[in-house]
Amino acid sequence: MIRCNIVEFDSICKATSEVLCISGDALFVDVDFVDEDTIHQINLQHRNVDKSTDVLSFGMLDITPTIKKFKVEDYQFEYSEHDNAILLGSIVICDSIAQKQAIEYGHSKDREMSYLFLHGLLHLLGYDHIIDSDKVIMRSVEKKIIGELEDLSTTKNNEQK
Repeated sequence: MIRCNIVEFDSICKATSEVLCISGDALFVDVDFVDEDTIHQINLQHRNVDKSTDVLSFGMLDITPTIKKFKVEDYQFEYSEHDNAILLGSIVICDSIAQKQAIEYGHSKDREMSYLFLHGLLHLLGYDHIIDSDKVIMRSVEKKIIGELEDLSTTKNNEQK
């Protein structure tokens, strides 16, 4: 099961774990929200890209999407006693860019933040979109997880009625 430090993203972690059949010991993702200047500097420093962006991911594990089972004994250096989990990595989201994109795409800021978290999480799990064939795979996985989240939301709403 995947966990993170932002409770609002718990359902995304759960849906991602289920859709991708991730098992074994717990994985932990650290999430930070920053302004445009900060994400610009991080992007320049770590990727040599001189511009702001919406989300950045920094993986702790060198994995591919085919890895589904995570055991502490395989990732001893990445294990955190504090979090009682294997550290998958960090995701940095630019709050103001998320707000602008939410307006541009005609949905809520919460939805945009959730999508950016999911996108960053998939990068940490080894997915990418640099080449077209990988982009198709990553978008397909995003859609499956979003579909799972919508199903969970519908079920929850029906149970409350």
